[in-house]
Amino acid sequence: FENPFGWVYDGVSNTEELFNRISPFYLRRLKKDVLKDLPEKTYTEIRTELSSSEMKEYARLEKATKKVLDKKTGKEKDEEKSFMEKIHELKQFTEKVKLNRASEFIHDIISSKGKVVVFFDYLETAKLFKKEFGDAAVLHTGEMGGEEKHKAVHRFQNDKSIHVFGGTILSAGVGITLTAANKLIFIGQAWTTGDMTQCEDRIHRATTTHDNIQIITYLCQDTIDMMINDMLKTKAQVVSKVLDGKD
Repeated sequence: FENPFGWVYDGVSNTEELFNRISPFYLRRLKKDVLKDLPEKTYTEIRTELSSSEMKEYARLEKATKKVLDKKTGKEKDEEKSFMEKIHELKQFTEKVKLNRASEFIHDIISSKGKVVVFFDYLETAKLFKKEFGDAAVLHTGEMGGEEKHKAVHRFQNDKSIHVFGGTILSAGVGITLTAANKLIFIGQAWTTGDMTQCEDRIHRATTTHDNIQIITYLCQDTIDMMINDMLKTKAQVVSKVLDGKD
């Protein structure tokens, strides 16, 4: 997939030298080193093609984003804001498509009385999510109060009628335990590997009783999803090389 925005993320230069310079000054222990009974995470990417009508709409949004790049006003802050607004429109569009594609799989989990955690980025997706899964789901978003969020977590962990937990990455990605589930689905993508790992660790914790943990990422082929996914993999490579000296 050709990058239409000219994004370049090259963070892999000189990582070996940096590792050699800093490694004598710190002691690093990974979760797997100290919590040896935790199951391994299994990662799966599900890439979905846009329909012709979806691709037509995506192309329209992408064209509008390129226009912002081509238009120079001399006001950098305004340009950056406008560009990021367009980027979020692209991300929000693919997120809706991915929710639609993942719905059948999630309904199968509900039918089998299982539990699954779903992470996304936008409040608009949260509304569609709740409409789709109704009383079988709870939400955890930034616009909710603390008591409401706590109730959502408690119900997911303890109520057998609740099978799906839907949370925005920034709201539900840290500080809560969701070990009733052994499956996590990413409909959205954060901009950093750290935020993604924090989300994964809501179900990959010491209190889990599951033998396996599945992390599933939905991606729309030939869209901004692939660029962000490539960037996240590059960032993960940098972290691994700098902190552990490993690929």
